[in-house]
Amino acid sequence: MKRIVFNIVIIIYFIITIFVTSLLLSYNDFNVAVFNGYSLVTKNNGKSLDCDNSLLVIKNSMDIKEDDNIYYYDTYDNSMEVKKGSVQMVEVVNDKEMTITLDDNKVISSEYVIGTVNNTYKYAYLGTLYSLFTSRMGFLFIIIFPMAIAFIYEIYAIMREFKK
Repeated sequence: MKRIVFNIVIIIYFIITIFVTSLLLSYNDFNVAVFNGYSLVTKNNGKSLDCDNSLLVIKNSMDIKEDDNIYYYDTYDNSMEVKKGSVQMVEVVNDKEMTITLDDNKVISSEYVIGTVNNTYKYAYLGTLYSLFTSRMGFLFIIIFPMAIAFIYEIYAIMREFKK
């Protein structure tokens, strides 16, 4: 019974490891994980967001109309922050590009838009867990360090077998 529980824990650990690693490898230029058409945003990405300890899963969409509330990348002062704004006007430049005027008369390109508030899912308390796993120290101590210990133990076990 102990062996079955141990194997289940190891399998869950490897699934988490693969998932977190794939998220880290899918970061875009704004340090936001974009995975299968969805962006994962936490308070770390946008200090002015109202997501406290939550994880925001925003469906990437360019279907934007006037009076929509959107999430967008704000690169003012090289800070790269995710913010929320209300669309006042949408001007189509060509099939792939729009210029969007926000409620504070800020004009942004559609390439900085993540998606609308209506296409956002909010998961309470998962933002803290996500931030922990994807931080440098969290990834080091939760993913890399245990794997290094397991690898060293396997080398030790192989060496012990050769000595016999």
